Amino acid sequence: MHRPVRTSWISISAIASFVAFAMLAVFAARSFWSWDMFTDGTSETVTVTDGGITYQHVSFAALPAVGQKLHLSGPSSPDSRSIRRAIWGFRATRRVLPSGLGQVEISQVTFPLWPLLLLLIVMPVLWLISRPEGAAAFPVLTDVGSSHHRTCTSSPSNIKST
Repeated sequence: MHRPVRTSWISISAIASFVAFAMLAVFAARSFWSWDMFTDGTSETVTVTDGGITYQHVSFAALPAVGQKLHLSGPSSPDSRSIRRAIWGFRATRRVLPSGLGQVEISQVTFPLWPLLLLLIVMPVLWLISRPEGAAAFPVLTDVGSSHHRTCTSSPSNIKST
């Protein structure tokens, strides 16, 4: 197997990827104890809870756009269902609900955060298995002149007779 060379591009990418991985891992772990909802004041929201992220779009003709960015959060408690949702949480739903002012259409797409974490850890792992730039590809073959490969020779002047 050919080991990749650790170039500056791989190093910079690995650092950025590891920082993003650490931030997302903290955010994902936090999502089991606290939910967060972000909206830009329109009919679209993003919610992070139970180790997953949900995008929701609400279509309602009588719903005015607020135009204000909001962040809401609250406590939640993990249970066996939240762990199951975090692992197998891929889901897409579309519901149409009747309303006094017309129909409300709610579309949701949910997916767990662990696939993103796996994607972000690829570059740091690549950096760990790559060899430094300028290092010998086969150090055993290029290390012929080192002291542990030399044989001991003795000259006749060093031999004492008894």
